[in-house]
Amino acid sequence: MVLSFQELVCSPQFTFICGDDEEPVVVHEAALASLSPPLDRLMKGPMREASEKMAMLPYVEKDDFLRLCEYAYRGQYTIPDAVPSATSVKRPLALGEADLEVLIAEIEKADEEEREREKQYERQYEKQNLAGMTAEQRMRETKHLDGQLPLARRFVERQYIFGTPMRTEIMEGYKAKRNKHMTEDFTPIFLVHAKIYTLAGFFMIKDLEELALENLRATLKTFRIHSTRIGDVINLVRYTYESTPDRDGENEDVNALRQLVLEYVALNYTRIDTAEFRQLLEEGGQFVSDIWKLMRQEGLMVSPKKL
Repeated sequence: MVLSFQELVCSPQFTFICGDDEEPVVVHEAALASLSPPLDRLMKGPMREASEKMAMLPYVEKDDFLRLCEYAYRGQYTIPDAVPSATSVKRPLALGEADLEVLIAEIEKADEEEREREKQYERQYEKQNLAGMTAEQRMRETKHLDGQLPLARRFVERQYIFGTPMRTEIMEGYKAKRNKHMTEDFTPIFLVHAKIYTLAGFFMIKDLEELALENLRATLKTFRIHSTRIGDVINLVRYTYESTPDRDGENEDVNALRQLVLEYVALNYTRIDTAEFRQLLEEGGQFVSDIWKLMRQEGLMVSPKKL
């Protein structure tokens, strides 16, 4: 049952102590307890945490838990922006002819996107101006248009809200991120989704697990694989296999996060087949077994020497 806003904000406060630094996060009890039976028992059951209105989460980083809380209140969680790669910025890139062509194409595409943004800005200029006005000001500004319409049509089609800056800004933080430059490190973005998935699994929040998978899929779908960013994908693979359980047997289904990452790697194998990736394969383990099996099943097999 969905809680009313009044029930949520009027519920008792509950404090979670997160991470090794023991940083407190205070929430409304009803907001998180309603997410899953384990959280409900922890916060409202017979255990000591419920009576003290406090629980220790030393294994959960504060930023990750805050995103879980954001989901509890808003139904989504904010995705961080990409950060410049320190190694890519400090060390000059040795560009071959193929890399240079890619770089030129990226610059031309960025210029084209900038021109398109300028056109969109011009098209939306009047609408954006109206969004910053009061309802009375908007009515005065559009009066010359209303005068040509019958009253009934003017009444039905009139708009008082052309955009809410607060909601627009909030929704912007939920959009899937796209990399535009080869120096953008997407490891933090990939790992946010993976960590939210594992945290949701720990607390048995099925809807949040699915949301994290969808957000990661949307990010991977538009991720441009530069030669300098293959390490971002490898970092995602490593975290995924370190943080999710191995299968007990060959007939058991692969964990959903692992399956998503495996499919992405299989589809892009020839593009990420570098010395760094081969080193990951040489380490062995469940990942190698899983990727080999998936590529064989999907008819994506490559030369055996590469696997």
